[in-house]
Amino acid sequence: MNWTDPRLTWKSEKFQEIHLPIDDIWMPDVIAYNLLEAEDYLIKPLAVVYSNGFVLVIPSKKYVVRCTEDKDHLYTCTITFGSWTYSNKDIDLVLSSDQLDLDLYENKDFEIVDSDVVRTEKKYSCCPELYISLKYTIQLRRKV
Repeated sequence: MNWTDPRLTWKSEKFQEIHLPIDDIWMPDVIAYNLLEAEDYLIKPLAVVYSNGFVLVIPSKKYVVRCTEDKDHLYTCTITFGSWTYSNKDIDLVLSSDQLDLDLYENKDFEIVDSDVVRTEKKYSCCPELYISLKYTIQLRRKV
């Protein structure tokens, strides 16, 4: 996850980036909407903050989601992320790719068949603004 925070800029020839605890900076309230269970951070991440205000955070969390199985024994698992309070006027969730980066995925029981991510904008009855979410889908098949 990355964003630019103009309050975190500086001019220095010596230091172009710093690493800060995420509790010490503002972070968008992007959460997973449809979890069955979530663990706290496996490792509490540090934010990498660059002198131009660009912030990079790579959280390490374990999420448990509900998956459905079809007649071909293909499991489809989805997880949807979005801001809990910020509309599209404040936060614009942007896809860096329409595919998930699963190069580090290893599982002795399942293989990944397909994956995708879809960005949606939704208007709720409470509010005039649009709210953005990202829905990630992974399809798995049990290894034989």
